[in-house]
Amino acid sequence: FQTLGYTIDVYFGKAVPEKNPLKFALFVSYFPQLVAGPIERFSHLHQQLFQRVSFEYANLQQGGRLILYGLFIKMCVADNVSPIVDQIFGHSAEADGIQLAAGMLLFGLQIYSDFHGYSLIAIGTAKLLGVNLMDNFNAPYTSLSIREFWGRWHISLSTWFRDYLFIPLGGSKAGMTKLAINILIVFLVSGLWHGANWTFVVWGAMHGLAYLAERWLFPMRTKSRVGSALKWIWTMVIVFFAWIFFRSESVAHGTDYIMQMLQNTGDGLTIEWDPFLASIVGIFILSDLLFRNRSIHVWLESTSTLIRWSVYALLLFFITGFAGTVQHPFIYFQF
Repeated sequence: FQTLGYTIDVYFGKAVPEKNPLKFALFVSYFPQLVAGPIERFSHLHQQLFQRVSFEYANLQQGGRLILYGLFIKMCVADNVSPIVDQIFGHSAEADGIQLAAGMLLFGLQIYSDFHGYSLIAIGTAKLLGVNLMDNFNAPYTSLSIREFWGRWHISLSTWFRDYLFIPLGGSKAGMTKLAINILIVFLVSGLWHGANWTFVVWGAMHGLAYLAERWLFPMRTKSRVGSALKWIWTMVIVFFAWIFFRSESVAHGTDYIMQMLQNTGDGLTIEWDPFLASIVGIFILSDLLFRNRSIHVWLESTSTLIRWSVYALLLFFITGFAGTVQHPFIYFQF
């Protein structure tokens, strides 16, 4: 996507071609975000890569904070949740309704903490070298609509699809029918990007249909607390039910998972719940709310030295003491 975006920009005259093959290779292969993003634009990244950089303590400070928090999210949250998710989805026919609902919620937490953690590590690593990468997540589970969710989830991918697929198809200036088709195309392609499996198509279609429903069938514009709560519930129901298909081996598996969860027909699994996992998850959820619309670096800069170093010590304590005992590859490495 990064190289394709450059090619499209050059073709339409929005970017000047890079004539130095080594500089272009550096742009394509810049290692912090090479495997899973954030997906950078040539106009934003290439000037930073080629400018003279001198050592700055502020870069080391900010980058180190992002890496530390990213390691906590990945190693303590995602890697501890992963075995439980694997057990529930791998034996869904035996699980009861509560366990299946927990598996759904925990996978949503796992994929978010796994990918968000990677993005923070990548952004922090680039910052150590004096390069600013774009933010990729912004508390997506606080969204009050599917549209807002995609403005907060994998931001570099959603903006790429907007600029290089949705707008060239006609964007929001097209008629109602054409607009609906354009939106569905974007979400279906987004699903197929994750893999050639019908489960990803269903996942993308659910988001696309929900997006259209919000836009035309029942737009909720109220700003009351009750209205906001209803909008949040609607959004989370769509997002988490769609995650079931994203995680399932087949559409039939995902459908059976949902039916069994709603009917509560399973006998139940024996699941070992780590008592410390609840506290780790709770800290992550509270921190995600705290860092909504701002990064951990900005928040730490506004606190006292005592609080700042206490946070460092707490994160290091969790990473060294409660990191997952089994190494789990980043989920988005497979995409």
